[in-house]
Parts: sequence; C-alpha cells; structure tokens
Amino acid sequence: MGTLLQLERYFNLPSAIEALQQTKIEHVAWLAWESRRHAGLTVPTWEKFRDTLVDIEFDSDNDTPLAEGEPPTA
Repeated sequence: MGTLLQLERYFNLPSAIEALQQTKIEHVAWLAWESRRHAGLTVPTWEKFRDTLVDIEFDSDNDTPLAEGEPPTA
C-alpha cells in the first residue's frame, strides 16, 4: 500500500493530495516516521515517535527538488 494511501487511512482524510496542500505538522511527522519504517529501520510506535519530537526543521540544499524534464510515464 502506498504511503499517501496509508496517510489517508491513518488520519481518515478525504484525500492525501488535499492534505498535502493544507499540510499539518503532524502529517509531516507521520510521513517521516512511515518513511523510516518503510525503509526497514527499527522505529517505535507512532505515538512514542510523535511524543519524542521536539522540533521539525525543513531544510533543502536543492533549489529544484523535482527532476527537470519530462515526468516518467510508467
């Protein structure tokens, strides 16, 4: 199951795309937790992970994070 679909189901959202357009910090934290879990890293339960968060910092050293050119078709 895709991560955005899991986001929709976990938070009972009408649309993950809608949620990403109106981002809540909790959703960003959940995506970070789910990404680590999906990568096979050992993570605590969501509730324990969430309770350990102190700050979320957005950082990018890439001025164009999306790939240039044509998007993949398959």
